[in-house]
Amino acid sequence: MSKIEFSKLKRNTIIIVETDNSVFEIVVTGPKGGSVSITGGKSFIRPTKATFMGSIKDGKILEDKIEKNSRMKFFAKRTSKEKTVITSNVITATVYAPDKSWKYDVIE
Repeated sequence: MSKIEFSKLKRNTIIIVETDNSVFEIVVTGPKGGSVSITGGKSFIRPTKATFMGSIKDGKILEDKIEKNSRMKFFAKRTSKEKTVITSNVITATVYAPDKSWKYDVIE
């Protein structure tokens, strides 16, 4: 099974994730702590600083991972508002090198 292990990515790695309802662009800003800048869906119309909290699949929490049919979980804080966002199921995901010299279709 293909999966993305978030903490193994490098800073400025880009992940494009297609879910059942949206497409997200995730820029890794702090791989160890899950820090990202995310755009996509109704919740992230503009690039938003957030924390990747893992994924949920079959009722189980997948810490640090994105897998096919999992639902990604993000925590974002805008000014005084805090928001947890859980996406619809992941369909595909592509990882791009920080310098964009390569890409890899991780989840197809």
